[in-house]
Parts: sequence; structure tokens; C-alpha cells
Amino acid sequence: MIQLQKEYATKLLCHVNPYTGLALIDDPAVMTIQINNEDSVFKGTEDIKDTKGIVPYRQELQRRFNRYLLAKYDTRKNLSDAWTFNGVCALGTEEDPEEGTVLFPEGDFYQVQNNPMGEWTGIESPARYADFTEFGIYINRRYYGTMIDHVRSLGAKVPIVTSNLLNGAADVYSHADGDLMENNTYFNHPIPPFDEAKPKVADMREYVTSNPLTIHKDGLFLRTNMLPMASTAVVAGNPFILSEWNEYGVNPFHSTAFISMAAYACLNDWDGLIVYCYHTSESWNDQPADEITNIFDAYNDPSLICQFGFMAALFLGDLVAPAEHRVDLVFTQNDLKTLPPAFSMPNAYLPYITSLRNVFLDQGDAYTGDADVAVTAGFVNNGDLSQAKRAVYYAWSPYRDALRHANGEGRLERLAAKADEELPGAKLGDRILVFNEIASLAGEGDYTTFAANLDVALKRWGLLPDDRGLVGSALVSDTGELAFDT
Repeated sequence: MIQLQKEYATKLLCHVNPYTGLALIDDPAVMTIQINNEDSVFKGTEDIKDTKGIVPYRQELQRRFNRYLLAKYDTRKNLSDAWTFNGVCALGTEEDPEEGTVLFPEGDFYQVQNNPMGEWTGIESPARYADFTEFGIYINRRYYGTMIDHVRSLGAKVPIVTSNLLNGAADVYSHADGDLMENNTYFNHPIPPFDEAKPKVADMREYVTSNPLTIHKDGLFLRTNMLPMASTAVVAGNPFILSEWNEYGVNPFHSTAFISMAAYACLNDWDGLIVYCYHTSESWNDQPADEITNIFDAYNDPSLICQFGFMAALFLGDLVAPAEHRVDLVFTQNDLKTLPPAFSMPNAYLPYITSLRNVFLDQGDAYTGDADVAVTAGFVNNGDLSQAKRAVYYAWSPYRDALRHANGEGRLERLAAKADEELPGAKLGDRILVFNEIASLAGEGDYTTFAANLDVALKRWGLLPDDRGLVGSALVSDTGELAFDT
């Protein structure tokens, strides 16, 4: 399949257009070359697992996962020991990597979430998830590296991107080897199955929340605003393009959502925005000018298409200033092996206030960057922000690793001893904010207290005046120019 994709890429990119005299590989109209669209080893196929075409690939995935486990652990006994916690083994009695029978955890439309303190046994075991995620990172990076090398060998001059529609930390990390990052996101996307030609209002996600600090208690991160979802794929050192986005609220946000998104892209210093889409048809003669037949279309929607000129002027000009400060969200390699259901807390508040980006540590657990504030991802209890200008700590697990082999008990308490101000569920000092027990504070998807404490810290540290950050029900940018009032 990869060899066939190389052949396809060669024929597509190197074919000379007889009208322009240029191949796509040389055409200056091409902005980027994208290897894949909305795909990843972390995507789930369980719902189509019996479909004839998918069966051999699921078998290959299981076979290769088992070989990976053997390469890592050598024997079933070693794997069993590694997957054992408090005398309980996550490996089923019928599972043996030498027989290729160890099952992999099933994915979802996005990287599936995993509670680092969840039940130890079963298909959702943190141990199984940790090793499959490590395996998945390897598979994604190997594949994209192979394709990037091939496309570069053809003479590609433009930036190459891996894929898009990224959300989970491991998925984002394993797509970061391209020249830039892309992400796709929607507000109120229709729920399939729906009439592809003409989705109705009844198909819409009318149960989404417009308040980013309050995620629905069923934990579906998709049911929130575009800015928090998009920002999960912003990586330090990589340009970022929001490569596909739209707002399908019908009312009351449709006429303002697009300018708002362009403004917040400026605040966060993003590099490109591509609205989906001008029109959905591939025919030239079925585009009525006076009727909106598809909510995905922009060309004949006056509430949207008439804003395009202003949106371009806003994004390309200096109408909206970039944020005055920068926050780094810091992931260790151990963080990447789990994904707490409420992992999106920082993304729900910070991109509205200032510039937020992800930092992935490839060597060790110590952050050495120069952001105004560093926030530990805190999926496990091991990030070291001691060299940061200001640090925010919390941990979804008391253990330093997803397999629960090394206990980090007492670490947050020692850090909190450097703080002097009591906040709800946290302690604040001149350079540090430590949350005592984040799961009880934000584990149900309500990030209001988390954001309020972070806001107090930013103001104490002199990064926000009193009239910015959380002001009543509004989120006000550190520039004072933007206010998002829920």
C-alpha cells in the first residue's frame, strides 16, 4: 500500500500540465503538499471490523503490535510482569504475543481517551493503552518519514505536512515531523448519517456548549468551540494552519463566528486559515446563486461570503495584535502514553487570553524553554518545570509513568511548599501554581475553577491587569482587544 502511494504521489506531482507547462512539484500555486487527510494509526475501525476490505489490515495491525511487544519485552512472562500492578495482570490468560493474540485497544474518530487511574484490566487497561500508544507513535512517524523522504526526492520545494484532524497528545506528536502542523475543527458539525447533499438543521449538534470552560459531562471534547479544539495541534517550532473549519450553528453565532476565529488566530499568531468550503459540488452547472442548498457552502451565503474581504484584511494586516505573552504546555514522553478525559483544560482558557503552544520533550523530563509560563501536561506525575520563568503543576496520576511502576507520591506537596497563597484546590506563589488534586477539581469537565485559579496566578505574576483575563463572564485577551463573553 505504501509503495502504491509512492507511485501515486509520483504520477500526481510530476505529471506536466500541458496548459501551464508545469508539474505540480514545480508549480508556485501549490502552497503545501499533504501526505494524508484526517488519518492516523490511532483511528478506530471497530465499527467496520467485519467489513471484507478492512479485515486484513486489522489483522496486520494486531500482528505488528504483537511483534512490537515481543521486541520490547522478549517473552510473554516479561510482558505479563510489566502489565501487572498490585498483583493484577492486564494481560488476558488467552493472550500471548508469541501467538499474536494480544489485542490492541480500539480507537475512535480522534485518539481515544484513557484514564491513567482507570481499571487495570480489560481492553481499556492503562498498561495496554500505554504500549499501544508507544507503538502507534512509532508507526505514524515511520510512515510519514518514509513518505516525506519520497516526496522530497521528487524535488518538492514547498512545505510538506503529514495529516490533520488531530487532538490527542500522542497523535499530535506523531504528526509533528512535517514542515508545519494542520488541524481541522468545526462548531456544531452535523451528526452522521445525514443527507450528504442537503443536511438539515435537525442533523445539527444543537447540544454543543458555547462556553469553553464547561465541557459536557459525557466528556465529548468535540462539543465545544473551535478555538480550544484547534489549539491542541499547535506545536512550538512549527507553523500552524487551521486547514478546515466552519461553524454550523445556523443561529445565533453564524454571522460572527468567522471574524471571531480570524481574530483569535491573530492573537495566537497562527499562519493560515482555510474555510471549508467555497462550494461542495464538483460540477460547474448545479450551483444556484439564490439558494443555499448545503450548509457547508460559503459562495452564496451572504452572511459569510460578504465577510471574506474583511477577514483577509484582518488576518493579513495589523487590526488584531498578537498576544503579549506566551504559554508553553509541556509534554514528557511518559505523558504521551495516556490521555485523561479532561486533558483539554488549558486549551479551554489560555488561547482566549494569550498565545498557547505545545512543547514535546524528547530528552528527559526537564523543560528549558523561555515562555512566560510553562504548564505541565500532567497526564502523569513527572514534568520538571524548575527552569521555567513561572510554572503551573498538576497531575492526573500520582505515578511517574502510565504503567504505574514508579510512584511520584509527595512531589506536588513538596512543590506546593514553595507557595504561600491558598486557592480553591491549589496553592500559589511568586513563580509557581500547584493544583493539589486535579481530578476532583476538573475531572467532570467543568474547568471554571481551574481557569479562575490560573487567572489569579497570571494577575499576581504581573502578566494580566485586573481588566483582562477572566472578567465577569468574559474572557479578555492580554492585549485588551478581544473579549469572548459566554
